[in-house]
Amino acid sequence: NFLPKGVPDVAGYEIAGKSVPALNVGGDYYDFIRLDEDRYAISLGDVSGKGIAAALLMSDVLATVRALRTVAVEAQDVVAQMDRHLLQTTEPEHYLTFFLGELDPVRNRFLYVNAGHPPAYLIRADGTFEKLESTGPPVGLLDLPGITFGSGVVDLSPGSAIVIYSDGVSEAERGS
Repeated sequence: NFLPKGVPDVAGYEIAGKSVPALNVGGDYYDFIRLDEDRYAISLGDVSGKGIAAALLMSDVLATVRALRTVAVEAQDVVAQMDRHLLQTTEPEHYLTFFLGELDPVRNRFLYVNAGHPPAYLIRADGTFEKLESTGPPVGLLDLPGITFGSGVVDLSPGSAIVIYSDGVSEAERGS
């Protein structure tokens, strides 16, 4: 019940999401949040571990992201605040890889913060692609002064696609 019931209807864009947990309950999630008239947040997270403990932590992450997105905060600041929250409220072995994107369909731009998550891919209509690599460490993993979460921006052209996935895809390929 943590996953969205539908996807946003954004003129000129097709958006989809799917989760197939390895167990009945898991620590992966994705979400879509309308930020304002022109922008949408797209997030995908993967909590360390599996089962009920991971699902409970993910519910905390989901609530935190939704609460932080209700205020005018930059994407990298949302991730930094979530990092502080997890460091203060969880055990050291619990952390999160997290991808937070902001789609601006008016400007055809996609801003992203990749906190230790597998790279997303921007696949262009001509078949070329670009990795949207990590812009910071996993959330809640390193309690060190000066840790920051950067961001990246890509321009979207007609026919391009962004693919964001969790490590369950690569684990399934390896038979893990």
